[in-house]
Amino acid sequence: MRKLFSLIIAATALTVITLQSCSKGGSGGGTPAAGGLTVSVNKSSIRADNFDELVITVKDLNGTDVTSGSTIKINGTPSASNKFYSSTPGNITIKATKSGASSPDVTVTATDPGPSPFTQKLLTEDYTGTWCGYCPRVGTSLKTYSSSNPNCIVVGIHGPSGSSDPYNYLYISQLASAFGISSFPTVIVNRDAKWLETSTELNTQLSINNNHDELNISIEQAEENVIDTSIMTIEEFSIAEASDDPDDDDEYVDESFVPLNKEID
Repeated sequence: MRKLFSLIIAATALTVITLQSCSKGGSGGGTPAAGGLTVSVNKSSIRADNFDELVITVKDLNGTDVTSGSTIKINGTPSASNKFYSSTPGNITIKATKSGASSPDVTVTATDPGPSPFTQKLLTEDYTGTWCGYCPRVGTSLKTYSSSNPNCIVVGIHGPSGSSDPYNYLYISQLASAFGISSFPTVIVNRDAKWLETSTELNTQLSINNNHDELNISIEQAEENVIDTSIMTIEEFSIAEASDDPDDDDEYVDESFVPLNKEID
């Protein structure tokens, strides 16, 4: 009886050893081959607006980020970056390879973005001054236009340098030089052209169609100090539309845009 029991224990142990050996050496195990890669993305779908960003990360078996040393293929084409933008709706297939190892395919969907969430804006910068008797005409014209066209942004820039205007802008001389301002009032449209005081010019700029190509926000620096003006524009210059009396807050008069021929000293 004791011998039979010993034989049963021995047979059981042999079976366990055999099963372990098969598990380690078999081809159906779940352990991935050494050098395998995994691809992860920051989102499962993106808008096909050429603006929504897909970020791709590649890791090895140890969880080490090997993105920079891997070749990332998007729809079979090697990508120069791990960031991707799409302008075409559809499925995007992503695969990574590195030193002979590769990742499983990852699929991301690019969806139709629909109508653009952005609208065309129009920037009008009015070079004006509280001392300028002609300037209120232009300011009134722009105020009237912007009241029915809210995408027209009116900015008053007070000067010239050294004048008695209490709202004088610190960098008025640099701006005047950069945009060729030689008399007040002068209005610059989209930092590109002088306004001739017709609504047709403004309507043309506002009618430019929007598209879903990359959002182009361009703040160009004509001179070293001008960049500050570009950034402060809306907030800082909103106080530019003031009456001659700086203490008279109740009678805030738009003194921005009217052709007057006062030369800057």
